Amino acid sequence: MGSIYLIRHGQASFGQDDYDNLSPLGVEQSTILGQHFKSIGLSFDTVYGGAMKRHRQTADACLEAMSATDSEFISLPEFNEYDHENMVHIYKPEFKSKTAMATYLAKQSNPKKAFQEVFANAMKRWVSGDFDEEYPESWDQFKRRCRQGLDRIIASSTGSQNVAVFTSGGPISSNVQQLLDVPDARAMNINWAMVNCSVTHCLYNNDRVSLNYFNNYSHLQTNIDSKFVTYR
Repeated sequence: MGSIYLIRHGQASFGQDDYDNLSPLGVEQSTILGQHFKSIGLSFDTVYGGAMKRHRQTADACLEAMSATDSEFISLPEFNEYDHENMVHIYKPEFKSKTAMATYLAKQSNPKKAFQEVFANAMKRWVSGDFDEEYPESWDQFKRRCRQGLDRIIASSTGSQNVAVFTSGGPISSNVQQLLDVPDARAMNINWAMVNCSVTHCLYNNDRVSLNYFNNYSHLQTNIDSKFVTYR
């Protein structure tokens, strides 16, 4: 059987003007991942990723640490993340203004928790399917896109290849949800659990694909409170 390693990007620049950019810690996480892969003797026959900047940056740092900078990076938009900003703006139109959102969060006793609550409610609204006409991409369309990406990779690979896919939490959790037949109402629980630069491993052949393990981040656990274990 072949292996597909679904790799969540390193920590992005949450709260900055350009979220789609790795933070310095995100680059470190990506390097640590590459060092781990090299230490266990893992190499990739093919390297894919979403078309977002943070996907390519994670791949570049990881592959450099693996001494595999000659690997071709094949961009697949099927592995792009959902538009979380658009989702929040539709749920709370006043947050189209970053200043308004920052002002609101600054007034909360726990700004991170307050944002997570807004984001969770926005996601719940999107996943419900009751307001599909309001979104550029519905939840069902997103799910189909993510699975099409996985199927496209399998169709292009032989049964014995090691394949890397540098992507985001949404596409990974969507494919895990579909492989395990998790109900939509509980799908976001998978997403919330995912760590930056964690690895989800699938096995495949011509007939089927199955989940081997999900969200492994032991390579980032330098200690119990490791700074390298982040969720956003």
